Amino acid sequence: MNCPPCRTGHSRREQVAIPSATVVWRRVGPSGLHSVSDEHACDEVPLWPSEDSTRAVAPPISAVGAMIRPYRVVVAKPGLDGHDRGAKVIARALRDSGFEVIYTGLHQTPDQVVAAAVQEDADAVGLSMLSGAHLTLVPKVVDGLRAAGLADVLLVVGGIIPDADIPALKDAGVAEVFTPGAPLPSIAEWLATALDERERSQAGA
Repeated sequence: MNCPPCRTGHSRREQVAIPSATVVWRRVGPSGLHSVSDEHACDEVPLWPSEDSTRAVAPPISAVGAMIRPYRVVVAKPGLDGHDRGAKVIARALRDSGFEVIYTGLHQTPDQVVAAAVQEDADAVGLSMLSGAHLTLVPKVVDGLRAAGLADVLLVVGGIIPDADIPALKDAGVAEVFTPGAPLPSIAEWLATALDERERSQAGA
């Protein structure tokens, strides 16, 4: 497929036509985002976000109540961590809850994550972190989003995050941190509620 057109400068309310209940799988290279076939998608459903679980337990997904609009979420794996089953599971869970989801693939730099958020006109960015580099990489994504004029994009982080590091991530600009054992339906519900609140706040401004 051809690389989708850059959406820089477009209205944040102008949505690209992505069918609902889909995950768009992307790869980010030097020339930008490219669609890839669904053969890269992981059909196994492990316990999220534990990448090494020997149990393939499909968590129950409950539908999120009616959102103000279908929000677009970019799910990314920054850094050198090569395990992305958990990221794919959360992408599918959000899809099943009514979000438009773009998964960018492994080994993304902070700049690539920001570029994907700009190009996809994202409402939220979810970072899956298992490498221990969250205190280095996440602030770079926050700074990049702000520099790109996307300070209102909700940034969430999931994965192996020590409790002691969560306050630092939130101080840096992360809206919420989800650690192993967080129920998938509660993640989707939290994200829908937070984005609806942002939408109402912006509408009343």
